[in-house]
Amino acid sequence: MQIFYGVEKINHPFDKCALALGNFDGFHLGHKELIKLLLKKSVQENLPAVVFTFSPHPAQVLKPQILHEYLCSKEDLALELQKMGTQTLIIQPFTSHFSQLSPLNFIEKFLIQPLHPNHIVIGHDFKFGKARQGSTETLASYSKQYKYTLSILDPIYKQGIRISSSHIRQFIRSGQVDKAHELLGRPYNMMFPIVKGTGRGTPLGFSTLNSAPIDLTTSKYKQDKLTQVIPKTGVYFTQTTLNMKIYPSITNVGFSPTFGDTGLRIETHLLKSIEDQSPPLGQQMKVEFYLYHREEMKFDSKSHLRAQIEKDVKAATNWWKI
Repeated sequence: MQIFYGVEKINHPFDKCALALGNFDGFHLGHKELIKLLLKKSVQENLPAVVFTFSPHPAQVLKPQILHEYLCSKEDLALELQKMGTQTLIIQPFTSHFSQLSPLNFIEKFLIQPLHPNHIVIGHDFKFGKARQGSTETLASYSKQYKYTLSILDPIYKQGIRISSSHIRQFIRSGQVDKAHELLGRPYNMMFPIVKGTGRGTPLGFSTLNSAPIDLTTSKYKQDKLTQVIPKTGVYFTQTTLNMKIYPSITNVGFSPTFGDTGLRIETHLLKSIEDQSPPLGQQMKVEFYLYHREEMKFDSKSHLRAQIEKDVKAATNWWKI
């Protein structure tokens, strides 16, 4: 899949394409349905399938006082789109200057001139242009002039719940990662570099891989100047990817109240041994959250803490059937 960071980076003009527009900040099942529609049109009309999105999320530029929590990094988005069969991804830098474009200027300079879409696919609530003046109606009104057809995807529901990024964020914040999984179509994950931990886990018999302390002045985990949703504090059954290998695991999101820590950390214990028992600091790891197991607790002794961890590990081992 080709990835262009802005239409100005396109090294060859498109003479035709099927085009999907959106923020795709969560890439949930609703977004997947939109891409399925794009790919269907691509095959039917023998058109290259192109996805056009923005970075950072427009909300971060238009409302900088409010931190926008992302569910899916652009790297994950690219991987998911590639899996589905998308041929080209355009990640358009969203700046204050870009936000002042009129809807017509956006259509002409960023869609028609560089991409010449034969067909455009959008969600029902897609907005664009200065003050969000552009809408599905705007795109429809210019379709004859610029010779493209338009598909508008209605809201998608699962078990009576409208699939949306806001609903998924609420589930994650409340620990309902299994419900978030259902709406995302994949487990929610966080990626971070491994840092040196406190060293408390190994003497207890349960070594962990650790994130850096999370900055609670913003109550968000910052990654590449974006902010990722933090799951509710507690213990989770997880799956961890390290050096391209996948391990069943158990993860604590919290403050280690038994030891009086103040920084929030993500600490993961692998349920199966790995070849390298001490992965290099700075190596990236991905933790996928499958099920909330219990709340974080304060223990009056290390022995009580060890006993609880043993129960947790046994429960996770049984859950993973290993």
